[in-house]
Amino acid sequence: MKSLRLMLIAVPFIAAAAACSQSTPNGMPGTGGAGVDSGAGGSTAITIDTLTGMPNAMGDKLSDSWMMFPCFTQQAQDCITFVGACPNQNAALAFEQQGLTMDQSFDLGGTPGTMYNMTIQVNGITEAKYYTGGTRAAGETAPPNPDLDTGINTFYKGGTPVTVENYNIYKITTLDMSGQEMEHYYLNSMPMGAGTLYENHNTFPEGYTAVIPVMGGAKVAYHQADRNCHAVDNCGIGSRSTTCTPTAGRNIPNEPNVVIPSSFLGTPMSNFNLRNGNAQPFHAQAIHITVTAVEMAAAP
Repeated sequence: MKSLRLMLIAVPFIAAAAACSQSTPNGMPGTGGAGVDSGAGGSTAITIDTLTGMPNAMGDKLSDSWMMFPCFTQQAQDCITFVGACPNQNAALAFEQQGLTMDQSFDLGGTPGTMYNMTIQVNGITEAKYYTGGTRAAGETAPPNPDLDTGINTFYKGGTPVTVENYNIYKITTLDMSGQEMEHYYLNSMPMGAGTLYENHNTFPEGYTAVIPVMGGAKVAYHQADRNCHAVDNCGIGSRSTTCTPTAGRNIPNEPNVVIPSSFLGTPMSNFNLRNGNAQPFHAQAIHITVTAVEMAAAP
């Protein structure tokens, strides 16, 4: 598979970066806020920065991180996310390994082997994807208002993407000390009972919290997949088929002043996200993930 960074080397107006197997977005610094364990007698405490503020080789932290499909160019209502022939078009591959894939990996602090509950705040604007075989946090009924200004809950635990259409994957996987998966989660689910209502040419605002068990000293991995190298642009409410102006898009919920990082996977966003640089509204899609609390998990 081609990584996003390797793909960018062939694009003349993007600054080239050294290739690596995994990289993380150059996001804003972690909040460093405290979360306290509920360990015996309160003797064991952990802070957000201790558990999730460890910078990787690029200086990025899980405590304040991003998943994005930035925009090279516009084609109708889609942003093109890869220049050239879309990679990994082997239908025998798993759905989430097809197309443009992007991976990030974060080391965790804390006591090696100790389980912690990590609370994340997810704010973003993405297209929707159907998943099956797991549990949708908000249930399978249609949300009363899918365009709620403060965002809707699109969190999904376990399962796999439904192999239909080409809508994008946003995935978090927690690993144990041996590097084996403990659990995985998808961030942009919508209820399947609506037919093609949500897997359509729409984007939706996301704003929710989720609690994810993680293991101290292990890793958390992010995975994104864009099966056809087309990301539905942030063009506001409704389904469209034509190009929209940058001002048509919605702001990321709950963070009116947030801006996307100056670079993502080693690539300057001022050169990459050509629709409007790093100002809101974002084109094409972005999820901002912030760790808001950590505590020791209760004994099983």
